[in-house]
Amino acid sequence: MLQLEQIQWQTDGSALLRLSDSEEVRILALSVTELSLYAGQQLSPDLLEQIQSAGRFREIYKKSLDLLARREHSIWELRQKLRQRFPGFREVEPVLLQLEEQKFLCDERFSLNFVRSRMANRSWGAYRLRAELKQRGVAGQWIDQALASEVDESVLREKAEALVRKFGFPTDPAAKRKLAQKLYQRGFSQELINQVLSQDPL
Repeated sequence: MLQLEQIQWQTDGSALLRLSDSEEVRILALSVTELSLYAGQQLSPDLLEQIQSAGRFREIYKKSLDLLARREHSIWELRQKLRQRFPGFREVEPVLLQLEEQKFLCDERFSLNFVRSRMANRSWGAYRLRAELKQRGVAGQWIDQALASEVDESVLREKAEALVRKFGFPTDPAAKRKLAQKLYQRGFSQELINQVLSQDPL
């Protein structure tokens, strides 16, 4: 039977386990307590599997923090990336749950920040914002809340009018239809499009 020969505590909040077959497994320090591990312990097959699972958990958890440090992700986005990088690892879902509990992962916050950022940096309408959040797996309640909180109708109108100035005010019905389609593709409502295209050239 394998034996846990040594536990080395690391400065990054992990623990390096050295087994009697020369294998090394790095797990979260908290897992040492959860599994009641100690040096010299005999490792049953079941306990060994729990240790290896804890090692996979730590690896996925660390990668998740790396990804979240670069930018905020929706739960769905992070799940897809982790499944691609760690195919078949059953520890992905427990990692996501822990990240949610620790508030490192939050679709409500993600939605608010996403809409706020796009409103500041993109010429998108509310429909486009909603579609983009849906593609990222965000629940409708968080989308509705973010749009209600961060989308100002007057700002949307200004963005639509700026696009009309950029593309040039249409002088004939065909050009107007073409510009209306461009605005619609950017997520502006038909009502707003009609308003900005029915007024005098800007």
